[in-house]
Order: sequence, then C-alpha cells, then structure tokens
Amino acid sequence: MHNGFAGCMGGDGPGKGEVASKGAGGGGGHGGMGGIAYFNTSVALGGKSYGNDKLPCEFGSGGGVLELGEGSSGGGVLVFGSMEYPLGVLEVSGSITADGADAEKRHGGELIGGSGGGAGGSVLLFLRSLKMENTSIISSAGGNGAPVGGAGGGGGRVHLEWVDLLWGEKYVAHSMVETNISVW
Repeated sequence: MHNGFAGCMGGDGPGKGEVASKGAGGGGGHGGMGGIAYFNTSVALGGKSYGNDKLPCEFGSGGGVLELGEGSSGGGVLVFGSMEYPLGVLEVSGSITADGADAEKRHGGELIGGSGGGAGGSVLLFLRSLKMENTSIISSAGGNGAPVGGAGGGGGRVHLEWVDLLWGEKYVAHSMVETNISVW
C-alpha cells in the first residue's frame, strides 16, 4: 500500500521548507525537521517538526519551492483499524509507505539551485497482531532534495497501537520488534 506524495503540495503545510532568494530549497518538516539547504551564499531553513507523536494523523509538508521549478509534496496519511475496531492480524508481504516525494532534478547547471524534498506523512495502525516478511517495509521517510541546492525532507511518523491485548497474572511477551535503522 502506497500513499506517498498525497500530502501537502510543495511549498505548503505547517512545516513547509523555506526558499532562499538565490536558489536554495529547504526540506519539508513533519515528524522531524526538514534539512537546511545551501546554494552559493544563500541558506534556506528546513520546515519545523509538528503533529501528534502519540497518535499521528497528519500529512507531511512540502519542500521549499523555487520560482522555476515545482516543489516536492509531503507524504499522505494511512490509518488501518481503530481503537474500537482494531485489525485482528495484519500481514505485510510488501510495503506500507507514506513517504515524501523527491525533488525533481533541475536543468540549468550550477547557476540554478533546487527544491527541497517533501516530508514523510503518517502511518497509524490499530492492531492485535502483525506479521511481516523479512523484506517487508513500513515507512514514512522524507524525500531527497534536488542534487544542487536542495535539502532532504524530514521523516514522518509510524505508530503501532496494540489494542485489546489480554494479560494474565504472569508477564507474557506479546511482541518482539527487530529492526534496522538506516541513516544517510
């Protein structure tokens, strides 16, 4: 399931990336701040972090938009189940993504900077059980900024809300999470 790029348009949203007059586009913000962009002597700040970290349900903001190009949209919102009606079992054999869009590569050489990447959106899962294959992904990553003068978008939010888990008199482990986190 893919809902990337369905968030705020480039240059829009509560965490939109800034734009410098000489061609730098900051990354959009959401769960994390957007990246700071540098081009020649100009600097564009990334968008601020915002939203609910307990039960996230916000769109990602767009990256900073330059006059000559289009900005990158933020990621959308995906919600599965609810507190009242959680999913019994969610099996993921592919990917669930609400990623921000990458900035488009600009044409014009080194004289023109680029736009910032869009921020990741929200993935909110209400469930009792989750089964994932080894190669499965749940993601709300920020998009890449343009290669020249564009900064990356901030990450979004992924939240798993475990609902109606029954506990006995003794502690019983109901879930185990094993993950790898990649930082570029």
